[in-house]
Amino acid sequence: SSFVKKHYKIFVTILAFVIIYILFFVRLDIKLLFQDTILTGGDTASWYQSAQTLRDEFIPHGRLFGHTMANFFGYTELLHYFCIPFLIAVVLSIFMPLTVALKITTILGALTLPIAFFVTTKKLTKNFWIAISSIFLSMIFIFNESYTMFGGNLLSTFAGEFCYSISITFFVFFIGYCYEAFMKGKKPIVAGIMLGLCGLCHLFVFMVA
Repeated sequence: SSFVKKHYKIFVTILAFVIIYILFFVRLDIKLLFQDTILTGGDTASWYQSAQTLRDEFIPHGRLFGHTMANFFGYTELLHYFCIPFLIAVVLSIFMPLTVALKITTILGALTLPIAFFVTTKKLTKNFWIAISSIFLSMIFIFNESYTMFGGNLLSTFAGEFCYSISITFFVFFIGYCYEAFMKGKKPIVAGIMLGLCGLCHLFVFMVA
């Protein structure tokens, strides 16, 4: 029909994302995501304490970091690490247990990276089918099992590098908006915001950006 011909790109885009998210949740076992349990593996168990301290101690006193006795016989929490991902978990915890909110935040970078690939590739190439292909190609990086601590893939994320994976998503968005700013003369406001959020999520990714 004429309606399908007119809107087929929308249907193809939706179908592509449905396919990859089905693959995601089959691979990750979505039932575990919504169980009220603390995620463990690498540093992930310790991040629950950081999120809880931010929610229960720092934010009520108008702070995003501060001194806590919850670990290491006392130390400065979230001053030398990155608070934006933990803030996301705290906001989500308004509607669900903090344990579940932190799990969702942990995989947020992996879930949004295909979107970032699609948007940025579309900006760079202006080719719809290459942009669609990039959605599936992002899965190669996300499910790469050749390393466990360098960041970005799921193994690194579940070892505690979830701030890194969120930062990579902002980095990919930054590339697309930066390209538009330089090549098309658009104002670099969005690119600047993406770069700032990239840095506030993880310094190592920011250094590359």
